[in-house]
Amino acid sequence: MTTSLQALLDLELPIIQAPMAGVQNSALVIAVSNAGGLGSLPCAMLNLATLRAELTAIRAACDKPYNVNFFCHTPGAVDAHRESVWRAAAEAAGLGDFSPLWCGQNASGCREIPAARLTRELAQGL
Repeated sequence: MTTSLQALLDLELPIIQAPMAGVQNSALVIAVSNAGGLGSLPCAMLNLATLRAELTAIRAACDKPYNVNFFCHTPGAVDAHRESVWRAAAEAAGLGDFSPLWCGQNASGCREIPAARLTRELAQGL
């Protein structure tokens, strides 16, 4: 059985807003998601504190699906310890499990489907 991404994410509109690093913040994500599309937060240029602030702003103003986008040009080496630390931190923060192809719901009931593994730099920042 095939399910469309629009149906899977329960989007009203078949629109995915492009994440535009350096020129947008959470306000555009909130506007697009609240309008029925999939808003996208570009995270590759954000430090950990800014990322947390942006995600907090989105959660406060929006209960719709949204995309959190990272660049992953070169896959990092697998480090089981670092991965377990990251997963524990993500779960404790209510962000859900970021393992590849995982689909579930966080504490607020939002579906989370990561497009790729988080960058090594973000994991080291925890």
